[in-house]
Amino acid sequence: MEHPAVTLALDLSNFTTNTPVPGAGAAGGLIDDALVACWQAIGFTHAIVGTQWPAVARHQLEVCGRNGMTVDAYHWLWFDRDYMAELDRSLEAVRGFPIRRLWVDIEDPNTTKDVAELITIAHKIMTEAGRVLDQIGMF
Repeated sequence: MEHPAVTLALDLSNFTTNTPVPGAGAAGGLIDDALVACWQAIGFTHAIVGTQWPAVARHQLEVCGRNGMTVDAYHWLWFDRDYMAELDRSLEAVRGFPIRRLWVDIEDPNTTKDVAELITIAHKIMTEAGRVLDQIGMF
């Protein structure tokens, strides 16, 4: 039975494959048209691409986009780093791609901050990202 309101999406990152993107510095993430065709053959139409390695993100957004997939991106929020500089890096990585939404991935367990600080940081990130992109999500 088909459900037209359901979108099958992939979470892509430097962990998607074990083959590195040339010059990216990450251990993996290389995809190609044939792999995207396999994903599409089983119903995937959308990719949500991690921005932790900007060159990997740009590569994955480009390959998915040229093969007709819609794309979003996600920004991993490291609480104990310069989170605004990290956001700037993520926004730069997706510039020029037709992403529909930037998702802020808030699951970093390595922090000494309390809940109130984490909420404040999350709101700052969402506000700043909203100055650049129309749609922001959090998970």
